[in-house]
Amino acid sequence: MFKMLMLATVISGTASAQTLNIVTDIAPMTGIASAIGAEHVHIEQLIENGASAHHFNLKPSNIKAIETADIIILSGPSLLPGLVERIESIAPNSDIIIGENIQNTVHFELSQTHEHDDDHDHDAHQTAIDPHMWLLAENAKRWAQHIADQFNNRAPQHRASFDTNLDAFSAAVDTFTLNAPKIDHDTVIGFSHDAFQYALHDFGHAEKIIFSNAFAQAPSVKEIVELETILETSPPLCIIVDPNEPSKVAEQFARGFNIPTFDVSPIFGDGTNHSNAYLDLYATVIAGFRKCLDGKTENSH
Repeated sequence: MFKMLMLATVISGTASAQTLNIVTDIAPMTGIASAIGAEHVHIEQLIENGASAHHFNLKPSNIKAIETADIIILSGPSLLPGLVERIESIAPNSDIIIGENIQNTVHFELSQTHEHDDDHDHDAHQTAIDPHMWLLAENAKRWAQHIADQFNNRAPQHRASFDTNLDAFSAAVDTFTLNAPKIDHDTVIGFSHDAFQYALHDFGHAEKIIFSNAFAQAPSVKEIVELETILETSPPLCIIVDPNEPSKVAEQFARGFNIPTFDVSPIFGDGTNHSNAYLDLYATVIAGFRKCLDGKTENSH
């Protein structure tokens, strides 16, 4: 059913000589932008698929693309601190869209501890915004609307195409969400790092066992001891492992406690043939959670 939503097929009219030059930071932003713009945009993505977003530095080729961009679309400073300021200095005349700052974007706080109970006291710990906001369907659709508005401002002659594509993208996201697994509150799932609470908001509110924070920083010795105690008393159905970030601690615990693991990136999909980086990602995340809940063993230990 999703194949009929391949976004290139819903574009009406022919390509204009005016193509918007777009720069994005990560694949989810590329997916949303390409879904709306289709053949009317040319997109350069700063962070290559499979690379770590937490260890990124601008290259000369990136700077050249930024200097010539009409619109720059970034997830936000919570994921890439300092990047917005750097880009603003390179391209002062470009329009810059920051997903994190789009009005009514839903933000979840992220505790810098490894508690596995979602109800712990955030005020007792240092907190920050969880940067993986695109994994909440509501945010993705809101960002798509804002991007479509900006594309319409820059290239109003393509308004019909942009608006049609926006409707198709939003409908696809709604369909994915409707068919996503429903996770019971008592279900326990492990995560190599804390990057999936936005997805869990749509799928359910499982208890989480976190092996490193959202920036993939390894736990302390004290936290490792605490994790061992938690696993002995409340083992998870599986551990979701981000293949693009360090996960040795999670993998060691998985082997030690014979817990199945599933590789799921919160940024890059596995190419599930939805012809769009965002829809591929969302489908990949849904499939990973479903395998965990079904008790399958993708990477058995």
